[in-house]
Amino acid sequence: LDPFLVALATGGNPPDNFASGTLKLIQQLTHPVDMVLYIAAQCPHCPRTVGRLLPLAAASSKIRLTIVDAALFEKPAVQ
Repeated sequence: LDPFLVALATGGNPPDNFASGTLKLIQQLTHPVDMVLYIAAQCPHCPRTVGRLLPLAAASSKIRLTIVDAALFEKPAVQ
């Protein structure tokens, strides 16, 4: 829940702490990028991964991030 609350608190704006040149590279994307991330409540890595991917999606309209609850959509999550 924390990464989602942080994203809401920032208003969907990308953070200022991207690694040097990262924001510049993201803004140079020429093709759309679709990412799907399956998360699980018991996963210790999911909050950090969500926290890293949400700012990327906020940095460019070309990046679309779909986050799916793996418990609700188990079959596609394990494929």
